[in-house]
Amino acid sequence: MVKALFYHPPIENNPLTTMPLAYLYLATSLKQTGHQLELIDARVVKNSIDVLHHKLEGKDVMLVTAMPGSQISSALSACKAVKEVYPKLRIIWGGSHVSLDPKRSIASEYVDMVILGRGDGIIKHIFDCLWDFEKMKEIPNLLYKDENGEVIETKRENGMHKKLNPPDFDLLDSIEPYVCQTRRSKRMIDYLSSFGCPHKCTFCCEPIISGSKWNAIHANELVEHILDLKNKYGIDGVLFQDANFVADRRRLRDFCNLLIEKNVKVNWISTARTSDIEEFHNKGTLKLMQESGCEMLFMGAEAAAEDTIQKYQKGIQPFDTLGIAELLWKEYHIFPHFSYVISFPIEDMDAVRKTLDLRLSVSKIVSAPTGELGFYNPTPGTLFLEENKEFFDVPDTLEGWSRFDFLKQNLYKNPSKELNGVVLKHHITLQRLFPNVKSFMIFDIWQGGVQGETG
Repeated sequence: MVKALFYHPPIENNPLTTMPLAYLYLATSLKQTGHQLELIDARVVKNSIDVLHHKLEGKDVMLVTAMPGSQISSALSACKAVKEVYPKLRIIWGGSHVSLDPKRSIASEYVDMVILGRGDGIIKHIFDCLWDFEKMKEIPNLLYKDENGEVIETKRENGMHKKLNPPDFDLLDSIEPYVCQTRRSKRMIDYLSSFGCPHKCTFCCEPIISGSKWNAIHANELVEHILDLKNKYGIDGVLFQDANFVADRRRLRDFCNLLIEKNVKVNWISTARTSDIEEFHNKGTLKLMQESGCEMLFMGAEAAAEDTIQKYQKGIQPFDTLGIAELLWKEYHIFPHFSYVISFPIEDMDAVRKTLDLRLSVSKIVSAPTGELGFYNPTPGTLFLEENKEFFDVPDTLEGWSRFDFLKQNLYKNPSKELNGVVLKHHITLQRLFPNVKSFMIFDIWQGGVQGETG
C-alpha cells in the first residue's frame, strides 16, 4: 500500500478557489485499491509548507499539479522545501504544462516522474510498482528517473478511451472552500464532466494533450450525480470546467432533457464554441439549454481580425460574435462570456484595437464588462508557437516557465509599452462605463452582479 499526498499549489493571478478536480479524479480512481491519497490545497490551507512537512511524515510519494506561471513557481518552492527534509520522497508532477513539455520538466531536480495527460487510469499501476523501475516501464505515458537518476520514457498511448467516472466529492474534508456565488446561484461548484476536445485550435494545448479526442460521463449518469450533489450539499449551480462541454450534441440534449424531466432545479455554466451557437439556435438546443438552467456560456471569440482568426483555426468569422452575444442575451437570457487573445506583434496594433473594440461592443450589449482578456504567451508544442517562436523568449527549464503570465508580456522578446497603454486605456474605458463592476476580473461569475440582470 502506498501512502501519498496531493499538493495543489496556489496561483497568484487567480482569485477564485476552484474545486481540486485533479485530486478528486485521482483519489476516486484509487478507492478500494488499498492506496491512500491525501490532499493539501495551498489555496485554502495557511502555512502550507509547514503543513506539508507534518503531513509527509510516513508518506511514500507527493503528487503535484501545475499550469505555466506562478503555480509552477509555488510548486517548485514547495518541492524544494520537501526535498530538504525528505530527500528520498518520490515527487510526481502532472497537469497541463508538464504534459506539454515533459522532457524539460523531468530535468528539474525537484521532479522524479511526469504523467502525460490523464492520470486517473494509470495512477493505481504507478503506485503498485512505485519502486520497481523495471516494471514501471510497462506503464504508458510516463517519464521517470530510475535508481541511477537516468530518465526513462515509456510508450505513448492515447488514454482518452478509458471510462470517465464521476468524482467522489466525499473525499474532500469539505466542499465549502470551493463554493462560489453567481448571478443566479448562491451555492455553485465547479465540475469536470469530460476530458479533451475534438477540435484543433493552433494555440490550444488540447490537440496535444488529448490528441483531439473527447471522453465524457454519460448524460444520465451525470444528471444523477448532480441530483445527488444537490441533495447532499445543497448546491444550486454547477460550473462545468470541460474544455468543450457541448462536443456531443446528443449528450447535450439528453442532459438538458433529463434536468427538465427530473425537475432538477440547478443553474449551470459551461464552455461552448462560437461556431456551435447558430446550429443550437436553429435546432432548438438553445431553448432546451435555457429551460434546463443554462446561465452562461464560455466561448472563444479570441480576435476581431479575420487573418488572426484563420491563424487560430477558430472556425468562425469575427463579425458573428456580436450577433451571437445579442442572440444569447436578448432571446435566451444566457450570458455570453467570450475570451479574447491579444497576439501582438504577430498581429498589428490595428488588429489589437479591433479586438478591444469587439469586447467593448459585447460588454455594451450585456451592460457589463464581460470577457477574459489576455496576451498570447507561448504554449509548448503548439503549432501557433512553432510558427511564431521568433517573437518570444521560450523558456528551456521548468523554472523558466514560472515567468509565464497571460496578463503580461514577460516572455516577449520585445515587450511593447504601446500595447500596455492601449490595453490599460481599454480597461479604464470599461471601468468608467460600468463603475460598479471591476473590469479586470477574469470571469464574470466573480463580479457579484450585473447591471440590468433580471434573474
